[in-house]
Amino acid sequence: MHDEIVVVAYDASWPQAFAAARLGAEAALGPLAYAIEHIGSTAVAGLSAKPVIDLLAGLVTFDSSRAPLPSLLAAGWQFPTDLNETLDGRRFYMRTGASGVRTHHLHLVAYDGPLWLGYLQFRDALRSSPALAREYETLKLALADRFRDDRERYTASKTDFVTRVLGRAPPSDRRLR
Repeated sequence: MHDEIVVVAYDASWPQAFAAARLGAEAALGPLAYAIEHIGSTAVAGLSAKPVIDLLAGLVTFDSSRAPLPSLLAAGWQFPTDLNETLDGRRFYMRTGASGVRTHHLHLVAYDGPLWLGYLQFRDALRSSPALAREYETLKLALADRFRDDRERYTASKTDFVTRVLGRAPPSDRRLR
């Protein structure tokens, strides 16, 4: 699948798009999911982003996600097998619109595990610091221009920034119990 990297201005409808996607994901995952959070740049008010809604599902037990879940496939989620074979501690699903362009990502991780906490720490750091969010936005816009046709390099080129933010962020205490 080829997706051009396009970063757009913040869209105030993104939280509602997440809420709708969350309901569908909750229905498909049932008791496997302990919590589902909105992550990624679309979860940060005012931040430009790729118009892709990222959902983070914290699973009661991560072992339940090893194979593609029939309930998610039936609900219209795609499971890119080749990509998932490269992931450690996470399963990835996506949805595309009628044009074939990605509209949603669903990340399945262990609830309260390192990936769960890291995703929330990064999101919360951007939400709490407008200056940090603007710095990230500037980076993303430059990378989108440079790597418009290379999603892997676009994503990999953000790693140093994410690592730096997580290194200075206090541990997340966003447990939803």
